[in-house]
Formats: sequence, C-alpha cells, structure tokens
Amino acid sequence: MPNPERVAPPQVRLMAKLLEMAADEFSNHGCNDVEQSIYEECGFSDADKATLIHEMQQWNGDTKDPHPTKLMHIQDWMLMRFFAAKASGEF
Repeated sequence: MPNPERVAPPQVRLMAKLLEMAADEFSNHGCNDVEQSIYEECGFSDADKATLIHEMQQWNGDTKDPHPTKLMHIQDWMLMRFFAAKASGEF
C-alpha cells in the first residue's frame, strides 16, 4: 500500500484539483452510483462504508441520518468532491 506521507504537498493539491475537475465531468453522467463491488475490491466493510457516509454527511452539513438501517448508494462525483476536500485540507 502506498504511503500517503510520501506525497508532496503540491502533488496533493494537484490531486485535489483533478478530483474536482473529474467530479464536474462525472456529475453530468447518468446513473453514477458507485457499485458495491468497488467498495469490496478496495477492502471496505459495511462499517467502513457507514463511516464514510457519516463523514460525508458531516462535510456537506447533513446532520440527520436518512437511512439508519441501510447503507445508501453514493454517487461517484460526490465521493470525488469529498476526497478533494479532504486532500486539500478543507475537511
């Protein structure tokens, strides 16, 4: 697994910018939920995905839990925006 501490700050800023640009493009696509198999391939458990959803809700200011008993689908562009915010230090 790559060591995130080895990524130089300018590279992180570029990564965040590219994610923002990609999110703009992907948001114009239809049916852009991330498939469950992608999470599984990346080693996400249901608990990991629930934590991710909770963090994203904090980031976008959503304080309620709309689906307390089921994991919702997340759109790819929203994940890109969230990760861009994390990479740039905005969250």
